[in-house]
Amino acid sequence: MTNFGSNTNNSQFFITYIELPFFDDTYVVLGEISSGMDVMHAIMNQGSVTGRPKTDIMIVECGTTNEN
Repeated sequence: MTNFGSNTNNSQFFITYIELPFFDDTYVVLGEISSGMDVMHAIMNQGSVTGRPKTDIMIVECGTTNEN
């Protein structure tokens, strides 16, 4: 998760497919994908050379499970 700078109230979330060592000590990691890589691939297929997705992507019902 990143923000747009000091004293801002906007955040960006990145879903990365590969390790990005240049993000180390700069950004906060919120989790990792433990299942559902097919969904990750579907999201990746919406990528473009401009960086804007081809279609809107919405992540819903993404709660955590309480596995003991």
